[in-house]
Amino acid sequence: MAATKTVLRVNNNRAIVRIVATAGGDTSTITLNSDLVGTGDALTSGGTPTANIAMIKSSTANHIHVTRNSVQVATMYGGDLIDQPEFILADQNTFDIVVSFQGGAGMILLDITKVAGYSPKFESAQFGGGDNIANVGS
Repeated sequence: MAATKTVLRVNNNRAIVRIVATAGGDTSTITLNSDLVGTGDALTSGGTPTANIAMIKSSTANHIHVTRNSVQVATMYGGDLIDQPEFILADQNTFDIVVSFQGGAGMILLDITKVAGYSPKFESAQFGGGDNIANVGS
């Protein structure tokens, strides 16, 4: 069964995602090329979306596996917290994030840092004579 995924915040360099499972065996996938694209940014043309996991907080009596490209990058037990400024999970960071719950219901929060492949949809206030201010990037 699928866990409920909610993107709580997304901007051009960061996203906060909450995933809630009602039973063991629930899974959810955070896709880099859609879930992490906010209204103020877009995928970079020809770029590869790349995102690191900067913080994980879990709330469960069981355990939660976080995998990318079928490689396990974290396992959380109980109310674990991974939140250190110098600690970044960059393993397999060009692949989607799959979260699976084992043994029962639970919740996980992920703070994801977007490091490449995303571009903001804004320009500086400086326009030249050939700029079309109604068309970003022109």
